[in-house]
Parts: sequence; structure tokens; C-alpha cells
Amino acid sequence: ALPISHLFIQGYYAGANAMEPAVFIEGEASAAANDVDYVTVSLMDATTYSLVESVTAPLQTDGSLVTTFTSPDLSGNSYYLKITSRNMLETWSANPVLLSATTTYDFTDDNLKAYQDPFNSNPQTVEVEPGVWAMYNGDVNQDGTIDALDFNDMEIDVNNFEFGYFATDITGAGPVDALDFNLLEINSSYFLFVAHP
Repeated sequence: ALPISHLFIQGYYAGANAMEPAVFIEGEASAAANDVDYVTVSLMDATTYSLVESVTAPLQTDGSLVTTFTSPDLSGNSYYLKITSRNMLETWSANPVLLSATTTYDFTDDNLKAYQDPFNSNPQTVEVEPGVWAMYNGDVNQDGTIDALDFNDMEIDVNNFEFGYFATDITGAGPVDALDFNLLEINSSYFLFVAHP
């Protein structure tokens, strides 16, 4: 099965349906010129929500992410797509996705493509330009929420003038600096946390 996801990550979004090639800018040796970040797509069982298979692949500047799953008998079955990366708020597809030989799922064209918690106003994507939606980033410690604990990690890296492939570089510019801090401050004010079934 070959799901092709289409997604943007807020901090790397450059406009005009494109992102900055963050991992390339940050100097990752294995990164190609269009690589934004390494993103994991996990197939989650539609009934039990347990993990079926995960694949990590480079997200491209145009938002495309091609993942090849190898488990037998995936085609013809439906799974939730769970998307994670080094500093992104974990995001699930709104509903189980039917897999075929080639399946495409676009998270960018509607905020309702991401799972919404029915009990509160906890958005999982942000409108980065009219009609274009991106996944929040700033969950630096990957604990499922964007909050003060993420600031602790960022403050250390800002004070150390870190540059490179750090979870705290949420703008993808290379250095961990005030621009990353500003975006984290905005996102933490929304009290965002992972929503999933």
C-alpha cells in the first residue's frame, strides 16, 4: 500500500503552497534540497486505535509525503492516519482512510480533515493562508501538548545559540532564536493538545 499524504507544518510554511526545506537548511547530511522534515505516518486500527504499521519519510516542500507500507492485506481496509514529527502536534485523520494500491489524503484543504475532539474547541490545524491549513508545531518535547514545558527546552537552546537539526527550531530557519520563541508563545496560548479517537 502506498499512501500519499499532503500536509503542511505551520512553522515551516513559506506561502504559496510551499514550505522551507528546514532539514536541508539545518545542514542534515542525509537531507535533499526539497526535504522539510522527517515525518512518521502511522496506520492505526479503525476500531481498537492500536498501531498497525509506521513509516518515516521526508516531507517535501510542496507538502507531499510518500510512504510505503509493507504489511500484507492493508489494501481494502480503513485506518486512521496518525502524523508525527520532531516538534509537530500529533495529528490524526478525521476518519479512517480506505487504503488502496495508491491512496491520497490531503490535510491542507480543509480543517475538518484532521480529527476534531467533539468535547472542546481544540483545533488541530491552523489556517496559514485563505483555504490552506497546516499542522501546528511547537510540541518540542512530544508530550502531546504545546505548553510551558516546551519553553524550558527552547530557552536552553536559545541561550546556547544552537543551530541545526533541533526540535526547538520550529521555524526551520536553522538557528534556535527569538522567532521560534515567538511562534511557541503564540501556540502555547491556545492550550493545544492532541485530539484522537
